[in-house]
Amino acid sequence: MAGKNIQNGDSKQEVPQEEPRDSKKDLSLKISLWIVAFTVGAVILVLELLASGWLAPIYGRDLHVWGVILGVTLFSLALGYFLGSATAKGISFFFLPYLLALGGLLALGTGKIFLIYSQKGISFSTPSLFFWTLIILGLPLLALALVSPWIIELYSRLGVGPGKAAGLIYGISTLGSVLGALGAGFWAIPMMGLWNSLCYSAWALVFGILNCAVGNRKNQFHSFIAAGILGLGCLAAYLAPPSKKATFSKNLNLKLLYRDDSWYGRREVYDDGTRIHLVVDGILQTGMPKEGLGKYPAGSFIRSGYVMELLPYLYPQGREALVIGLGGGLLSTYFQKYGWDILSLEVDPVMVALAQKFFYFQGKYKIMDGRVYLQQHSRKWDFILVDVFRGAAMPSHFTTLEFFQLLSKRLKPKGILAMNLIGHPKGRDIRSILKTAHVVFPHILFYDAWGDQEFGNLTLFARLVPLPLARAERALSQRNIFIPNPYPLKKMDFTNLPILRDYRNPLPLYRQESLLKWREETFRLFNRSP
Repeated sequence: MAGKNIQNGDSKQEVPQEEPRDSKKDLSLKISLWIVAFTVGAVILVLELLASGWLAPIYGRDLHVWGVILGVTLFSLALGYFLGSATAKGISFFFLPYLLALGGLLALGTGKIFLIYSQKGISFSTPSLFFWTLIILGLPLLALALVSPWIIELYSRLGVGPGKAAGLIYGISTLGSVLGALGAGFWAIPMMGLWNSLCYSAWALVFGILNCAVGNRKNQFHSFIAAGILGLGCLAAYLAPPSKKATFSKNLNLKLLYRDDSWYGRREVYDDGTRIHLVVDGILQTGMPKEGLGKYPAGSFIRSGYVMELLPYLYPQGREALVIGLGGGLLSTYFQKYGWDILSLEVDPVMVALAQKFFYFQGKYKIMDGRVYLQQHSRKWDFILVDVFRGAAMPSHFTTLEFFQLLSKRLKPKGILAMNLIGHPKGRDIRSILKTAHVVFPHILFYDAWGDQEFGNLTLFARLVPLPLARAERALSQRNIFIPNPYPLKKMDFTNLPILRDYRNPLPLYRQESLLKWREETFRLFNRSP
């Protein structure tokens, strides 16, 4: 062995010289590791978004669901980083392609298992939410999280300091996550759907494995084997996707007319033979007779117990209405029977298209968040109808004191606010909304359409001046229409409940259990076999 002789007393010590590094090979390997880090970072964020899409039809998209998704994501990444750091010293380059293949196969396998079991029926409980999130997200992320420590170790062996190696690899991986999140959210999931997006994410890992072959020719054989294994898994998943059954596939009376997935949830349209139903994330948003509302005269809603039609009797002179939340356009279409000038606000353009295609909606609309519209436009209205739901839950920013204050400024002096709510009248979430609304609106009527059952549709009317309920009831009685008495607010306990604010709103916590039960009840009703 060549070396230097160093005199140290009477002894001589030979110190080996380092062999010169091949700068071209090092650069090739570095670029390969950069590409792998970028790809893994992108796939991790795509898997997180895919998990939210798969869980939404069963568990919704409320804050507690995202809390579980983020918690499982961080736990799996942390555990993977710990395991990766513990095993990094002993690994060689040929392990890396197999680890990437394992992560891709776990993502494909656990995703298919979840979709199969979700069709058979799974629990709606919070422990079930944790379990399935760990399965479909935790396992693949655990495997992929091992990659970064291994790459950093391999990168530092190329003569790069560990601090510089760690910063560079994590920076590149984070850039990949940014691209993965934006690409999946704005293009892949809306355009290709959840399953195809997962398949292409696995193909991206195949691309990362092939880069390992380019960067390290010594281990090309292992890279090609790993790429082949994952490639076959991707091909099988793409050619044999899970059955595209409807959310309510057990009900043989329901025919699926439309289905897609987007940021706004899984949208489905069903035909049960007599009615068309719009369902978002497993929750009914609109139901309408197949022939439309043309043959149903004014008064049909309230005769069937839908007290929202009390509005024109509470304020007969009102003509201008703003509807926040279009859905299938049921309210906007029906209230035109009273000669109202109606503007509907909807944040999702596809929802407008569905309302026009399947529910005969032909009214005026704007694609805009309702609260943003109210902030930007000073026009005052006779009626403002708030019927906004993301699945089963009303977005929290439509329940705060600041929102009710804004509503009061956009109503005419005798204008009326009407809100559709879902829950139990004694629930903390509903009582908190009522307490907050009452701070701004001194006169409130509150109706429980289902007669104080566990959960159901609730209607809130609010006004700055008294609501003439007795006059409205007399006008209705002349048409042989009788409505239930409003819910007795004086018997409600509002103590120890907060005023909901933009900066402090515990509503997602209050309604967590009730939303899961409401979702389970909806599935039970719609999935019943004939």
